[in-house]
Amino acid sequence: MTKVIATVDEAGVPHLAVKQSLTVENLLLNSIERRTILRWGK
Repeated sequence: MTKVIATVDEAGVPHLAVKQSLTVENLLLNSIERRTILRWGK
């Protein structure tokens, strides 16, 4: 089951963290989160 949780990182940037067990999807999510954080940061 996938849980979508709205979170705020240390810089105060809001983003979605999807907690699940599939490693490939976690890697894809991490990539998306990094791009989102960079976009918010600029």
